[in-house]
Parts: sequence; structure tokens; C-alpha cells
Amino acid sequence: MITWCMMMVVMLAVPAGVLYIYKVSLARKLARAVGRMLVFLGLTAGGVQLVLSYSHWLVAAGWLLLMVGVSVLMVLHTSRLSWKDFMVPVAAGVCTAVVLAGLLTALAMSNMLEVWNASFLIPVAGMLTAGLVTCCGKGLSTYYMGLRHHGKLYDYLLANGASHSEALAYFTHRALERALLPCLSMMGGVVISSAPALMWGMVVAGVPVLTAVAMEVALLLAALCCSVISVVVTLFVARRFAFDSYLRIKG
Repeated sequence: MITWCMMMVVMLAVPAGVLYIYKVSLARKLARAVGRMLVFLGLTAGGVQLVLSYSHWLVAAGWLLLMVGVSVLMVLHTSRLSWKDFMVPVAAGVCTAVVLAGLLTALAMSNMLEVWNASFLIPVAGMLTAGLVTCCGKGLSTYYMGLRHHGKLYDYLLANGASHSEALAYFTHRALERALLPCLSMMGGVVISSAPALMWGMVVAGVPVLTAVAMEVALLLAALCCSVISVVVTLFVARRFAFDSYLRIKG
């Protein structure tokens, strides 16, 4: 542990020293970033260790709910939607997406790893909830910003005989496109622009290479699936909050 701490100090001292030598005014930002990282990882590690130590489904379920709750708040913050009106739709979308994508991931890996336990399901759910925040947030922001700024197009389509779903098709198309672009970029650049960190980490931990590759692919596709489901379910549930009884846009 002492050796680890010393090496971490050395690795942090290198960029800090370069910033000092060249008088780059990023020292405070570096300190804040490192501090936030340590606090977040410390709290996460403590919670996960607590869950794994007790090995009780109620504790695991409570931790899962906490992760989902944090993700819902982050999606609302990213999309700049009203917490009062959209808390329930976003929570429905996030919960549905994480449960379905998580189960599909567990089923896909069930012949290679021991998946029906907290040590597998908790990290998978954590990665899925973290991954959908940006995608879902951008998708919802695009959808409702489009309705606010191009509401006349929606009214025009309704006035010319389009159904409610048909009038919203363009906005839904744009929202899904915006939500999927980050996932597609991540999948396309997994080797070109960034290393598959999960795969390398599993290989370092002694997991067979093919199993590590299968897990990396499963999680990337699960993240893609999770983003689509979260946006679609949220938009479907939110219709009763975003439109009045005459199908007019509220606000």
C-alpha cells in the first residue's frame, strides 16, 4: 500500500511539476479534479464494499436504487428539464433501461462468468447508469428544445390531419439521433481513439482474453441498448406531463 501511494504521488507530481515550470495556471483545477475523483471513488468503493460484505439482496437493492436515483438527477440536470414534471418519466426510463440491459448482459455472460451475484450485477448496473446519463440527457434536451423552438411545426402537422405520434415523429427522430451519437462514437473509437479499458483490466485480473473481449462487447452493446430504451420510455411516459388534454404543448 505504501508503494502504491508513493507511485501515485510521483505520477501526480509529474504533470503538476510541468504545469509549475511552464507557468500553466491549471494547478487549482488539477487539485479540484483529483479531489473530486478521490471523494467519488472513495464513496463508491465504500458503498460497494458494504454491499459485498453483507451479501444480502436488500442491501444490494438499496445500492442499486441509490445509483439509479443519482443517474436520474444527473439526467435531469444535463437535459435542464423540470424536476417536478419530469422526475417520474426519467426515473421510469432509467429503471426500465438498466433492468432490461443488465439482464441481457447477465444472460449473455452466464456461460462464461458467475453472473447471478452482487459482485457482477452491481458493477454492470453502475456502468450502465453512468453511461446513459450523457446519452439520455442529450436526447431529452434535443427533444424538448425542438418542441419549444419549433412548436409551430408540431401545431401545423396536427392542423393538417397528423396524429399525435406522427406530429412528434420528427422530434423523436432527432432525440434518438442525438442520444445514439455518443454511444456510436465510443463503439467506433474503442481501439482507434481509446483503449478498451475494461478488457485490459479483466486481462490484468487473470480473466481469459476471449472472456474479457466478450464482456467488453456485451457492455458496449448494452450501453447502446440502454440509451435507446431510456429515451423511448421517458418520452412515452412524459407525454402526459408535456401536453395538455388538447395535445397542446404545456408552457
